[in-house]
Amino acid sequence: MEERSGFMVERMLIMKHFESKSVTLSRPADVIYDKFSDFNNFRGLIPDDRIEKFECTETSCTISAKGIPDFTLDIMEKIPWRRIVYNTHGQKPLDIRFGFDIKSLDVNSTEIKIFIDADVNGLTGTMLSRPFQNLIDMMADNLERIK
Repeated sequence: MEERSGFMVERMLIMKHFESKSVTLSRPADVIYDKFSDFNNFRGLIPDDRIEKFECTETSCTISAKGIPDFTLDIMEKIPWRRIVYNTHGQKPLDIRFGFDIKSLDVNSTEIKIFIDADVNGLTGTMLSRPFQNLIDMMADNLERIK
């Protein structure tokens, strides 16, 4: 709730979900899972010309890309060889969950989808829809570059 002109106004947040296309990699699911369980391996997913800030440790990463404000992600959930979810832990003005859904197709083939779930107000959600979708689409296109 916030006060405006002497009245208390509740800010309504909505959940916006963004999802990349599915990408199939010729690697086992456990290798993909291990790779993205360490933020230091994210560097190749976002081209250098799009990055304004990129500071990572194994478990935390602060990123700023063109069109998207700085945010710090920490690992929130890990389901071995199936899912990794990162969270901004309520940083204002955005609460973001970002992650990888990992599906083993066979011993040496894995399907990956990248997603972002963001709790935003209506106007912010509209302004960030294209940058968020572009970001995860670009990351999906760059998955093959990660060795």
